[in-house]
Amino acid sequence: MGGCGSSVAADEPAAQHAKAPDKRLTEEINSKLKAWVKDAPDAGNSGPDGDVEFDEDTKQDKVDLTNSNRTAAYLGRGYSTTLVKTDPLQKGRYAFSVFVDLSRIRSWMQIGVVTTDRKEKGCPQVFDGTPHPFREGELALRSDGALLTGKKETSDAPDMNRHDRAYDTGDIISIQIDMENRKIEWFRNNSSVKTAELLDDQPVYPCVSLDNPKEQITLLASYGSA
Repeated sequence: MGGCGSSVAADEPAAQHAKAPDKRLTEEINSKLKAWVKDAPDAGNSGPDGDVEFDEDTKQDKVDLTNSNRTAAYLGRGYSTTLVKTDPLQKGRYAFSVFVDLSRIRSWMQIGVVTTDRKEKGCPQVFDGTPHPFREGELALRSDGALLTGKKETSDAPDMNRHDRAYDTGDIISIQIDMENRKIEWFRNNSSVKTAELLDDQPVYPCVSLDNPKEQITLLASYGSA
């Protein structure tokens, strides 16, 4: 199910994987996520408490899962979407954190959510004659700072109002998903970088999208209220 096309330039220098995430920062971020989830009005019955992995059954071609399915590396050239293994998010709050092991310099790595409809279609990529894939039903923040709205298959209408990369190699990205208020917020190393409204009333699934060869991302933790 992998896509085609790539944003790697021929003259791009070889990228290096980041060292392990800072332990203190990781604990600080995950403690904040856990507290945010448990502060939800309906959080009397907490869901997963820190444990998280990618969904091997729905992973796309050329995505290699290691580290008990917590680390995803892309072996192809093009685009891929890999879902976090979880029940569909329908109510309450859900949060997860990832460590960007390697994001290529001119990459379009994406982190966000997909709708149930998109998951059931296998997260296909559709091209309109440009190298950009338009992903209906995939709401995600791209590493270059663009917000992919996922509203239409052929007119994705990304929010191009950006001044800097949203995240890069070595960053810890955390995502808070508020199903009651239909909001999603992205944080880079514990600082907010973007907030958006969820697409519609459909349940969603957390996801990451790797774009270029050798890109890699590791799930750190997840928390959910039932």
